[in-house]
Amino acid sequence: MTEKRVSIGELCEAIWQIEREEDLYNWEVMGVKIWPLVRFRIFYNLTKNADMYKWKSAAFVLPDWVERWTGKPGYKVLWKYTHGWRWYLRNVIPESWKDPRAVRWLKADSLVSPFSNRGPDGIDHHTQPVLEALGDRALRIGMGGWDAQSEYPHFSPLQKRIRRWHYVWSVIVRLGVQKADYEKYARVIKFLEDFTGSTTRPYNRFPRWAVRNYLMDGFGWQRLFKRIGLKRMYIVNASRMNMQGAMQDAGGRVIELQNGVFSKYNLQFSWPGRPNIPYIPDEIWTWGTFWTDGIDNSGLQDIVVAGANPEFSRIRELAFAGAEGYARKPKSIVVMSQPLIGVELFRSALKIAKAMPDYSVVFKSHPKDIQDEFDDVITELGAPTKNFSFAEDGVGSLQLLAQSEVCLGVFSATLIEAAGLGCKVAILKLAGWEHLARLVDGGFAGGFDTAEQFIAGINQLPTAGDPYYFYGEAADYKRLTAER
Repeated sequence: MTEKRVSIGELCEAIWQIEREEDLYNWEVMGVKIWPLVRFRIFYNLTKNADMYKWKSAAFVLPDWVERWTGKPGYKVLWKYTHGWRWYLRNVIPESWKDPRAVRWLKADSLVSPFSNRGPDGIDHHTQPVLEALGDRALRIGMGGWDAQSEYPHFSPLQKRIRRWHYVWSVIVRLGVQKADYEKYARVIKFLEDFTGSTTRPYNRFPRWAVRNYLMDGFGWQRLFKRIGLKRMYIVNASRMNMQGAMQDAGGRVIELQNGVFSKYNLQFSWPGRPNIPYIPDEIWTWGTFWTDGIDNSGLQDIVVAGANPEFSRIRELAFAGAEGYARKPKSIVVMSQPLIGVELFRSALKIAKAMPDYSVVFKSHPKDIQDEFDDVITELGAPTKNFSFAEDGVGSLQLLAQSEVCLGVFSATLIEAAGLGCKVAILKLAGWEHLARLVDGGFAGGFDTAEQFIAGINQLPTAGDPYYFYGEAADYKRLTAER
């Protein structure tokens, strides 16, 4: 297939075009709205196979200092007390005979699903205020490597239990998908592959497994939620659509706690024309008004400005007070890496440091960055100058932003964090920069095609303006969880 070079914006416009032509928002396969389940995955594979983004996954190693739970795994405890004879005899078995965790979890009315990616302290600051507000009303479901050896029931092994009859479900779906569904999907894929010159592989064939998994997961998660009596799900990175749809089908409500950028080109959030989209959160609690201004989200979705989380509020207070370790350093630039375009950003950072010896340049790596790729750039461009350094281990992104005069990146949420902390923001127009084009278009940041343009224009960078437009005052989470 001949590769074309299209921008992220052009690709999204093509997706929206085929959505209209094929009426994909209303497409049902065996009662399942298939398009919301595969939309982002198709985008992912098109951008990956066209080398538009360098999607990466990094192996996680749990730090030695993290306490390991040595008792019965949480998922086994939760499963035992919601299935089999223990469930049916739940009102007969004395509480003193039960696992204390099960007693507590079965009284919960809300599920909290934290973010798998975390800072050096291992705390998910997105869900922390919700957990504190809910107290014993919260059932925490572990996510990712940080929670793999904790006392909490973990999502992954629970999902495996729910999918134990997947062969039966596979037969059901194979018999249920219609010829017209295969043909419709083939037309959509052909249009997008022809437009990009890329491939959607392995999504170039109709994903029967997506229908199977939704039906299978929906049955399993819905039964679990109903038996516990869960009415709310608070989730970070709301991509677990099968679990989210099950909560909605069980009569509950799904609330997403913001963790990253919302933009017109975010295919998990942006739905032109505001159609009613299932399986995505019923509401989103955002950090500030800026994040969702002017973007079409689902017509079924409410936007609630919850403001900065306590950690951001704490750093902002220290930064605005000029506290030790948080005071702004003149002529300082922090470059915030992203795994999708980290190598290109690193190359630009080295060029900027060499061309601007009066400035200090700090490069903040992302956990998914691969050091060998940076070493190859150093071999290509030569050793870094003395004014260039990598961020020290243990120094968080927010502290680096508070210390820096200028923050440079592409479309990371840290650029908006920088604006909320009073930094001047600069955007390199690499792949995906369109996600934050609103910062440039609104006069909150400077946009540059190359490192050389940034060097020439650094003195003309605008100030971002009111920091509370990006991160509002922190909400009272006890009140918010009670009202919503």
